[in-house]
Amino acid sequence: MKKKLISMILSISMTAVLFTGCGTTSEEEVPESTDAETVENAEGTEEGAEEDSGEITEINYWTWEAGDGTAGSNSLGKEVEDAINAITEEKIGVHVNFNWVNGADYATQLSLAILNGEQVDVADYYYSGAGTFSQLYSSGSIMDITDLAAQYAPDAVETIGDTVLSGVTIGGKLYGIPTYRILNSNFYIIMRGDILDELGLREDAKNMKTWADYEKIMAAVKDSGFSGYATGGGAGFGMISNAGCIYQGENISDSIIYDPLGDVYFAVTTDQDGNAVNQVAMEESKNQFKMFKNWMDAGYMYPDSAFDSTGAKELFNQGVLFSVFAASEYGVETSWKASSGYDCECYLVGESPLNTSNVQKFGLVLPTTCKEPEATMKWINLLYTDPEIMNLITWGIEGKSYEVADGVAQYIGDADALTSGFHNNDYKIGNSFLCLPWSGAEPTFRDDALKVFQAAPSSNYLGLTVDTSGNESLISAISAVTDEFHGQMCGGFYSDELYQEYLDKLDAAGIDEYIALYQESIDAFTK
Repeated sequence: MKKKLISMILSISMTAVLFTGCGTTSEEEVPESTDAETVENAEGTEEGAEEDSGEITEINYWTWEAGDGTAGSNSLGKEVEDAINAITEEKIGVHVNFNWVNGADYATQLSLAILNGEQVDVADYYYSGAGTFSQLYSSGSIMDITDLAAQYAPDAVETIGDTVLSGVTIGGKLYGIPTYRILNSNFYIIMRGDILDELGLREDAKNMKTWADYEKIMAAVKDSGFSGYATGGGAGFGMISNAGCIYQGENISDSIIYDPLGDVYFAVTTDQDGNAVNQVAMEESKNQFKMFKNWMDAGYMYPDSAFDSTGAKELFNQGVLFSVFAASEYGVETSWKASSGYDCECYLVGESPLNTSNVQKFGLVLPTTCKEPEATMKWINLLYTDPEIMNLITWGIEGKSYEVADGVAQYIGDADALTSGFHNNDYKIGNSFLCLPWSGAEPTFRDDALKVFQAAPSSNYLGLTVDTSGNESLISAISAVTDEFHGQMCGGFYSDELYQEYLDKLDAAGIDEYIALYQESIDAFTK
């Protein structure tokens, strides 16, 4: 189905309620609260009677945290939840029970909870394994929320807009609420600015053109006595392997930017002309693997990149790595400095358009075990429109975990993310444009970021979700091969023999059938 038709169906369903119920807003004017708004139901009564009656509906929310103790498991986590519930109970009669789960275990635990029929009313979808939007949909684990969203979360729907919502719309039905943030992530080489300054290489880093230019900087870092390594990665994927970019060529700008269409196994590359191909078999991928091998041989790369379960960003924050490769958004320098404490020089490798994969990276779904769908959607509506809740769930409690100076949030005194009591990610949940800017950004950062996002180009495939349901064995086989080989290829262990084995095992796993799923979906979407 064409994306215009999907958007039209979604728009008609939701607009019908918007014009018969509460007031609407544009993307430029997001309301601060919705406590005075009501929506008439089919019988002519008004939703919201439970607020008036004083009855409180409890919902269970599953969310992930980085695992470093910065958010829900930190000292102020329960206090933050209580502060949020004080608002939601008063405004919409809903109490939210937060279940914070370590990100490394989140997908597995959520899948088991749904399988066992536990009451999970709302849950994050995120970027990994069974926790991705596409896998949750394909496994039949989430609800169609088209009508629910239109009736109980009209302001959130209007704020996000049909263009973004098309990324979680399948067959004209809405299945998720994406995090509303800058979704046209670009690809960067993130470098320690303090080390560049010590070596007098800041301008060299700013003006890099070729991979040889980058290698000269890595050589200087290696020879400087830096206790860590010039580059590398972790979490089993070596050089932060970013779905959507293949780093290769003579010039850094020769890197291939593509729309992965939800593929998280580095198996598919698409172009904007309607073609899907085997990514691993591409000459450009082979060039990337060989380049990483050269860096390992030169002593630039972290030796455990292929096998360390620690994420590359965490290794950077810990001072193990001078530089990493990352997908990030407008304001990347500020966000990386906030998380690492280091001044960062961020070199743009290439720009990515708004695509379905980015929309499906972070957001909310209602699992099939949801018991309170109406109350859940009311909570979502408030989350996406209330700055007070967004700042609580992102930065914590003002005066305890952060303070505000000149319109910008910052840690108090010598505190950092680990010692502040609470510090969440602003890209993970809700409407990030309602959050206070963080230290290092201008007071106008959120407004500026929204304008940048609204002007971003879109992929030709925005709104296309490849339905892999019924192909669980195929997906499992492709995933197993990726787990075995991709980290080694991107972690500096390339050899002709290992690369051929990678290709052979992909063939045996059914890579041609896997690519065909994507090609057929593209053909149906674009015809």
